[in-house]
Amino acid sequence: MKRVLFLDDETFILKVIEKKLEHTNIKCYFASSPKEAYSYIERVDFDVIIADIQMPDESGIEFFQKVRKMSPRAVRIILSGYSRTASIIEAINEGHIYQYIQKPWKIDKEAIELIEEAINVSKRWRDTPEINCSIDVKDINKFKTVKEWVLLDTTDQVIYQNSDYPLRSSYKDQPFTTVRSNIGELRLYDLEK
Repeated sequence: MKRVLFLDDETFILKVIEKKLEHTNIKCYFASSPKEAYSYIERVDFDVIIADIQMPDESGIEFFQKVRKMSPRAVRIILSGYSRTASIIEAINEGHIYQYIQKPWKIDKEAIELIEEAINVSKRWRDTPEINCSIDVKDINKFKTVKEWVLLDTTDQVIYQNSDYPLRSSYKDQPFTTVRSNIGELRLYDLEK
């Protein structure tokens, strides 16, 4: 079963999302406060958690910092009506955010595909060994120019691969870019070369 939790203090937004997703094969849960969301997370193993960055009781950044510990394999997506770069970078680094979405978020075919993609990422994360890795902010731009990539540690353990294509053994013979992280230096290979 595909399980997604939506957190937003604006209940009308939750109702719109619920209406748009009611005929999908995604089991949706809705919380209007972080407290309610934590209650769900303690009982349900979510594939994806989507939350607003601006909430009165607790920010989305603080929420995702806690969620990361409670449910490390859930893919985290943040929604924001604000485009403050510093807040977005903080959310990505502190909460290990998979995707940032600007509000208003149109719940259409593309949005459902994004949720499905995040569910698939969650399933891949569940199939890989437990690794807690955060990338240095200065190195995030290195990822923006590469469509298909793989990230390895110094023992050749795959930390993350952003595509489902099987890895060619020859990719290790290609040049790589060094990326700094909390678990040491990693190697970023461009799979398109």
